Amino acid sequence: MQIGVGPPEEHDYVVGADGVKSAVRPAVSAVHGLRPSAMTAASWRFVVPNPGVDFWTT
Repeated sequence: MQIGVGPPEEHDYVVGADGVKSAVRPAVSAVHGLRPSAMTAASWRFVVPNPGVDFWTT
């Protein structure tokens, strides 16, 4: 996987958590010749405690 202009990196798993109309899924699938498919067998929803962080930064 290559992110931006950095060198390619190899990972066992990549998580694209960008929602139902994911832009990541078809981009990654196209590179490997895979066909995107609907993920209808499972849905995970959960609530986690707020450790005092009112906003997220990167």
